[in-house]
Amino acid sequence: MSTPPPRPRPASDNGSAFTGDDGSLMLAAYEGWQADAYRLTFGCEGEHGCQRRTALGIRPAIARFGRSMTDRGIAKRLRCSGCRGRNIGVQVTTDTRGTVTRERDGPAPETRADFASPA
Repeated sequence: MSTPPPRPRPASDNGSAFTGDDGSLMLAAYEGWQADAYRLTFGCEGEHGCQRRTALGIRPAIARFGRSMTDRGIAKRLRCSGCRGRNIGVQVTTDTRGTVTRERDGPAPETRADFASPA
């Protein structure tokens, strides 16, 4: 089973500065204060998928893929590290920690994509 094609954008959305070619939001839409409040959660899906999940913060995603990449664009490039499957789904999820905690502790460790690891 493959992912259905994205629905066409309504004519009123064609001029959106943050809508990518595939109809989903570009990572640039989450820049600024929102970058620490959201994360991308990827999962191995489909009939033969292993249901493995992993999270990637918005800032590491922008650093790795660029501002103009969309969440669906990233999912198309990924392969599951568990079963090697290519049917990857993506969701934009929130960091449920409070603003003070996010500012004090920084990005959640599971979303840093090893960019915050000491060299």
